[in-house]
Amino acid sequence: MAWQGTPFDFHVNAVNETLLNVGKLPTVLVDSGFGWDTLLGSVVAGAIPAFIAWYTIKKNISALENDRLRQQETFDRDRNAQLDIAAKNLNAQVLSANRQQWINSLRANLSKFISLSASAIQNKITWYIHIENIPIRNGTETQGREFLNNFFNEKHQMVGLATEIQLMLNPREDDSKRIIECLDNIISLMDDEDIVLFHLDVGRVKEKYEDYTKNLIAVSQKCLKSEWDRVKKII
Repeated sequence: MAWQGTPFDFHVNAVNETLLNVGKLPTVLVDSGFGWDTLLGSVVAGAIPAFIAWYTIKKNISALENDRLRQQETFDRDRNAQLDIAAKNLNAQVLSANRQQWINSLRANLSKFISLSASAIQNKITWYIHIENIPIRNGTETQGREFLNNFFNEKHQMVGLATEIQLMLNPREDDSKRIIECLDNIISLMDDEDIVLFHLDVGRVKEKYEDYTKNLIAVSQKCLKSEWDRVKKII
């Protein structure tokens, strides 16, 4: 405390007695009750970022799921397209090739059958004319037997080819049925057990054979064209 001057006396002891010594600041306690507003503020302040984070994660997961579904759909479409292309290539390379081979084999067998039948019918007619119209003399019987043997050999091959052709055909299809019928007619024409062939006029025999052959060629061409159309559809 400062000296107030005259008329106050200045005493050192008095100064010492009136001075307040503070060695430590006192602790101040303020009791304002429980801070609900602070708690709620903290909760709200923490909830808002948490909600934003949750909503963002949810949207990201949904977007990723949609992207995955779209990618899967694209993958499925591409896979199906590749499978279709592979199937078409398989049809073009395998099925069409096998069908073309079948057409070629059927055409070759039919051609060989017709060729053999023409030779066989000619051999039997020649044998018949040779036996009936030429008097028996040295070598005549032997020569006649050669024609007959050739006929039997060729007929045997014809029967084998006819069987192979029938096995290649579908008996439920009309064209196949007609081909089989024509084959049977030609073979029956040469079998004197079914038709007494050589008691008929030779000209009539040839005419009947030509009719059967023409019918066979016509139905075969129709069948082969139908099969070729199938091959083009496969390709």
